[in-house]
Amino acid sequence: MVSSSCSRPVVLITGAASGIGAATARLCASRNWIVYATDTDTQFPPAVEADCRCHELDVTDAAQCKAVVDRILDETGRIDVLVNNAGFAVPGPIEDVSVADSRFQFDVVVHGSHRMTQTVLPAMRARGEGRILMLSSVLGVSPSPGLGSYGAAKAALESLTDSLRMELRGTGISVSLIEPAWVDTSFAERARDRLKNVQPAGERAAAYSDTYAMVESGWALTGGPFALSPETVAETVVKAATDDNPKARYPVGTRSRLVMAGGSCRTDSARRSRRRCFVARLVWTPFGLVASNPLHRRTRRHSRRVRRSRCRSKPRRRSPASSCRHRGPSTDCFPTSWCRFGSRQPGRQCCCCLSSITESTPARSSRTTRSGSWFRPFLIRRGRCR
Repeated sequence: MVSSSCSRPVVLITGAASGIGAATARLCASRNWIVYATDTDTQFPPAVEADCRCHELDVTDAAQCKAVVDRILDETGRIDVLVNNAGFAVPGPIEDVSVADSRFQFDVVVHGSHRMTQTVLPAMRARGEGRILMLSSVLGVSPSPGLGSYGAAKAALESLTDSLRMELRGTGISVSLIEPAWVDTSFAERARDRLKNVQPAGERAAAYSDTYAMVESGWALTGGPFALSPETVAETVVKAATDDNPKARYPVGTRSRLVMAGGSCRTDSARRSRRRCFVARLVWTPFGLVASNPLHRRTRRHSRRVRRSRCRSKPRRRSPASSCRHRGPSTDCFPTSWCRFGSRQPGRQCCCCLSSITESTPARSSRTTRSGSWFRPFLIRRGRCR
């Protein structure tokens, strides 16, 4: 039986007993939404317990996930928004992190989100609308030493979400990623406690002493003054849930936007991959996570110079004409009448030295080679051709 309050949006949040989940639950409840806050820890904050409907839920238990979702559907008739927030970190070097701990982390972060999504999708598809929000991290795009296992889980969640978004295209169900950097919650403290219990000081590899020191006493987990409040992340979650045209990704904070500006590591070109490497060093180097290494990057001035050289209708004149190789076997120069931007120069002239070209001179289209007329001024200037 659908209750009379079913006209209000219904939100299901996992991992809502603390941190980002609790802040999201409070913000959604303040907007008069019906909020179902779930967590393995039944000690919810007083504000969440007063304004939300709290339930115990272990996302690794398929039967419990189905029972909670069925109860919500019986009470409200629908689920408008699912926020997959449950997760934890297993810090430490890859060599020292046990496979069992890493598997359990994947079961919560990746398979738990997968399991909850599978459970709510039939009801959303029947209504023809719904929002699924995945709490990811910049570590899924920009890795960090000492957090490799957690970053791998978030990277897997990103791939899972991207595939799900493509599969649900046209169904009215949108899937978005929330990608914060550091957040001021108890997440870091719990991760450090887990590190002490799982990897005691006597069982750690001596080669990773710097990595352990960075995780335990550095900003790798906390972010220091760059950490955002959980309320800031909650506002982004609500924005993703209410946007008319939801985005695929919602980076939270300046550092997160800087990393996301490098692009996705699965679909971008090699140039963007190099830019991501630069961005990763720019983000992590101030905290001692990556050794300082000056990298070459193109400046805006250089980019403008390249664009001007490509769009220049009259190529740069070469002198003397005898130095041009358009009569040689390599055929590096071409008639200006065949150039993309050389239509203003009538006749068959060399695009480099502007001397006449005989009919017997072999020629190729400038579109099929890198040394064509539109690119030649840039190559000459850079000393890459004569």
